[in-house]
Amino acid sequence: MDSDVVAPALYDVVGHTRHVDVHKTFRHRLHTWLVDLDDLPRLPWWLRPLARFESRDHLGPERVSIRENLDAWLAGQGVDLGGGRV
Repeated sequence: MDSDVVAPALYDVVGHTRHVDVHKTFRHRLHTWLVDLDDLPRLPWWLRPLARFESRDHLGPERVSIRENLDAWLAGQGVDLGGGRV
């Protein structure tokens, strides 16, 4: 398998550990996607009522793609990905 290829994935737990000041560790249950913004997955029919990848839900106007919204936001922060993968 090509090491540059990452399959979409769904993560359901996030953990955090603080080592400075007060030692604190926690785990939080949530659902978050790891996807390629230039090649969004087509969700199975049974999941479509519950999940979606739509521009109106992410960073900016729905008339442009999520990737374009992200690139515009990053440009405002002084970051240019030069078309790189997200």
